[in-house]
Amino acid sequence: MGNMGLPMATNLQKAGYRLRVFNRTPEHAASLVTAGAKLESRLGGVAEPGGILFTSLANDQVLEQLIGGEDGSSL
Repeated sequence: MGNMGLPMATNLQKAGYRLRVFNRTPEHAASLVTAGAKLESRLGGVAEPGGILFTSLANDQVLEQLIGGEDGSSL
């Protein structure tokens, strides 16, 4: 939850959307969790059938690390 992701998620939450969030530094999502979001311990925990998944990451390499993981089980 950085300079772009946190405000986007906060606005979605204020609009009434239920959020499940993942952050590599979990404490950065604390304000969302306090407001009712569910913090997931792994990226795959945020996805659900019919849901929408947003990412806001520094670059393609970070995305590849998160979705691939060393054991290929991040999602």
